[in-house]
Amino acid sequence: MGERVRNRPWQQGLDDEKELGQKWEARREYYAEAVKCKLRCVVRVRPAEARAKTCVSCEERIGPWVSVNGGPNLEFTTAVLGPASSQRDVYTECAEPLLEAALGGQDSCLFAYGQTGAGKTHSMLGAEGGHCASKLDGVVPQLCAELFRTFSSQTKKGELEYQIQATYVEIYKHRVYDLLAPELPGTRPVGQLGGGHCLPELTLKETWDGEWLVAGATCERVYSSAGLTALIERATSRRTTSSNSVHEHSSRSHARLMHTLLGIGWG
Repeated sequence: MGERVRNRPWQQGLDDEKELGQKWEARREYYAEAVKCKLRCVVRVRPAEARAKTCVSCEERIGPWVSVNGGPNLEFTTAVLGPASSQRDVYTECAEPLLEAALGGQDSCLFAYGQTGAGKTHSMLGAEGGHCASKLDGVVPQLCAELFRTFSSQTKKGELEYQIQATYVEIYKHRVYDLLAPELPGTRPVGQLGGGHCLPELTLKETWDGEWLVAGATCERVYSSAGLTALIERATSRRTTSSNSVHEHSSRSHARLMHTLLGIGWG
């Protein structure tokens, strides 16, 4: 009797579902252990121009220290990426832990900070600030390409089905604008200061648990890394820029690209 029960099709389905749930629970525990350090700070030093005075010293590619104006070495527990570091080095040090956290069901954030011309947009998106699709080799495109590779592999194995949705907003003069929205009449002009496209202004709303959300932002589903590249290129062309002493098309705003991962089939 017991042998017949074990062989029933519905019982096999329950056993498979239980096994899959245990597998993903173990994976979530692994990712949680891997990302116990909630905050990582990585410094990247851009190559000096030919006639510029060098005021920062560090290892040529990757090291644990940096010195400013001949001062003492400042030690970092993460990494200091030197002038010879590659875009792949930035991805490995900054984005891989975030990928593990996201796959483990945790919220993740990658934030680039620095003065104008320091190389923030170059590191995050790639050469020419995201305006050229063939040069999008920064952290964000690499991270998304790896996400799609992981999703494709797991979908083929029948483990999980994923969806990725993207939202891209600009913060300019304490106001938030939707970079993916259709152009609407009567909204503020963007692009070059004083002219360009028109985008709707968004509002911030506080949720019941104290979090802040951007209300009304356009959310687009992304089906591939190529689709994401096209989305970034389209949104970047609508950002507010102007010329300064450092370069001709300097971003005059902050930009925030948000990805929502939806997993179908979690145990």
